[in-house]
Amino acid sequence: MSYYRLSGMEKAAATTAFSIMAIIASVLLFFTFIFVNIFIAILLSYWFSSWTIGFGIFSGSYLLITALLLVFWRRIQRFMYNRFVTAILETLDDEED
Repeated sequence: MSYYRLSGMEKAAATTAFSIMAIIASVLLFFTFIFVNIFIAILLSYWFSSWTIGFGIFSGSYLLITALLLVFWRRIQRFMYNRFVTAILETLDDEED
């Protein structure tokens, strides 16, 4: 009984450590993403000598990406679903062998 308790505690500790590291990495990546985006928008502003044009082009690119995601949402969703299901089934097949 104590073996199972120890095994469960090990898995819980590993999951908690992974979750904390994933949260820290996500926060750092988020702020890096924000600052890089601001830098690129300012760079475009200096290149075109206009704050409005620089930030407008940058926001327009995000608007275009969002529109493309909405248009191709079903295809992307099906593709990701198929990839995840295939990966899970391959993992299960490998565990059986």
